[in-house]
This record gives sequence, structure tokens and C-alpha cells, in this order.
Amino acid sequence: MNKQITAFFREHSRSLWRFLFACTASFSVLAVCSKSSFLYPMNDWVDVNCFFTVGRGILHGLVPYRDLYEQKGPLIYYLFALAGQISESSFLGVYLLEGLCFACFLYLGGRIAEIISDQEHAFWPSAALLACLIPITPAFSHGASAEEFFLPVLALGLFIVLKAMHAKKTLTDGQGFVLGLCAAAALWTKYTFCGMFAGSAAAVLIWYLCMGRIRLLPRLILFFLLGCFALTAAIVGWFGLKGALTDLWQAYFVNNLSQYSQNIKGGHYDAPLPNLLNNLPWSVPGALGLVWLAVFLKKRGWEALAAGLSAVGLFIFTYWNGRRYPYYALVMAVFAPLGLAAAVSLTGRLVKKG
Repeated sequence: MNKQITAFFREHSRSLWRFLFACTASFSVLAVCSKSSFLYPMNDWVDVNCFFTVGRGILHGLVPYRDLYEQKGPLIYYLFALAGQISESSFLGVYLLEGLCFACFLYLGGRIAEIISDQEHAFWPSAALLACLIPITPAFSHGASAEEFFLPVLALGLFIVLKAMHAKKTLTDGQGFVLGLCAAAALWTKYTFCGMFAGSAAAVLIWYLCMGRIRLLPRLILFFLLGCFALTAAIVGWFGLKGALTDLWQAYFVNNLSQYSQNIKGGHYDAPLPNLLNNLPWSVPGALGLVWLAVFLKKRGWEALAAGLSAVGLFIFTYWNGRRYPYYALVMAVFAPLGLAAAVSLTGRLVKKG
């Protein structure tokens, strides 16, 4: 047994050290920047308190949408219920889960920068910069938004597709299944998040068709749908057991699509562009990264297509309903690692020439 543990740590020591670094950076920065931190008496943002109220209600037998009305997807309430298991009377559990999720994003963001730049050392500065740049922007808001919690899921989907395209390898059955899980998680958290997966799916479809791999598409689609079904079945089954399927449908889908945007017009900004320009520390790297991929199409053409369509899809889905609260923009931070990859790659070229 000891030999097996030793062998595991030897094989995965590199990844473990990187994740430990991501956790250290995440919990340290969020201790200062998130109001869920133990350094603050409480997180006074109304949205987070709504999430936590519903989450704690689940622990006491209440059912979202039927007993406690809120408009986000059920996954965010399950997450806050888990936080309530740690502490119902403080935001300690929220902070711990927030730190873990942000650490996962930092790890994946660093890996994306490393792969796209072809520089192994790109992980460390990229993860560190992401930890510093994202929480200081207005889109981060008070901390613990649905957008922040979902960043690692978006990053995972982007990482899987970009890694496969960069290695010029088709997606495996397992990767297709995980992408399906990620897409379903988007649907059941806040379905505007589905935009990135719609864009990346279009890119993968084009990639397979152009590379003559059309015969592999049915199997990939099957495993993708299995991933979607697995998570969806679990959620629908839970609400079915609670006798609240009608409430789920009415509140989360019907009311959101037909009434939410009409009842509360506008937001803090009247256009998407100011919403992004207000977050320059990560929006500039994201934009420059997309441009950099487009410039080097011969070497990174498929990655440029995947990142570009994913960004367009996520942008459209995020802002299609006409509302632009500051925290809406945070999901676009998932593309910031591309700019950091560009910086590392271009720096490496300059050093070689020098």
C-alpha cells in the first residue's frame, strides 16, 4: 500500500505541486478580496445571501422554487447547501468552497497558458497573475457569485478542447463525457453559461469535418449526450422525488425566459462593451490572446477557431437578454490565460533573438 502511494505521488507530483500553489494563491487572495472570507464579518451582497438562504433551506427539507423562490439554477443552491454543512451560521463554508473552485480555475488557467504557449514554465506566472488580476476587478463584485463558482467548469471545457486540438488528437470518450457534464452543469446553474459550450461544440464539429473524421462524430456525440443525461437525470430525479418538477420548470425556465428580463430592466451599464472595459486587468489579456491566436493561424488555427467561437458564444448568451450587471462579465475572464500564453510565447521569442 505504501509503495502504491509513493508511486502515485511520484507520478503526479508535478500536478500536485501546481495545484498546491494554485490553492495557496487562491485562498490568500480571496481572504482579502472576497467578503465571504473570515476577515469580513459577513458577505452583505444580496445575491449571495439569497443563494445561502436557499442552500440552508435544502438542509432543512425545503425545496427550491416550491418552498423558497429564487431564479438561478439548482446546482448553485446545492453548492451553498454544501457550504451550509460546514457552517450554517457563518460564511466559512462559502469561503472554503469559493477558494477551492478558484484554485481549480487557476490551475486550469495556468495549464491552458502552458499548452498554448508551448512553454512549460508558463504555468507559474500565469496562475499567479490570474489570482491577482481577476479578484480586483468590479466583475468579481463581493465574491461568491455564480459566475465565479462556474469559472473552473468553463476553464475545464476550454482546456479539454484546446489541448486536443493543440496535440492534433481526437477527443476521447471520457473527454466527450466530461464535456457533456460541463454543458449540463451550465444549463443547471445559469443557462447563459451554455454559450461557451455551443461555440466550442461548433468548433469541434468543423474540426472533425475538415480533418476527415466525420465517422468519429456519432460516438463523440453519444458520450457527450451521456454526460448531459447523467447530470440532468440526477437533478430531475431529485426534484421528481420531492414532487416539485412543475415548480422547477415554471420558475427556472418559464419565468426566467418570459418575465425575468422584462420585470427588471437594464442594469448598471447600457451596453456590453463598457461592462468588459470596466475589467481591464483580465479583459485586455483575453482580447489580446484571441487576437494573437488569430495572427498565428498557421500554427494555432484550430485553437483560434475554438477559442474564438467559444468567446463569441459566451458573449452572446451572456448579454442577449439586455441586462448587464457588473458581475455578468466575469465569465469572459476564462479567456485571460490566452493573453498570458501570448505574453510568455512572445517573451520567449524575444529572448531567443536577443
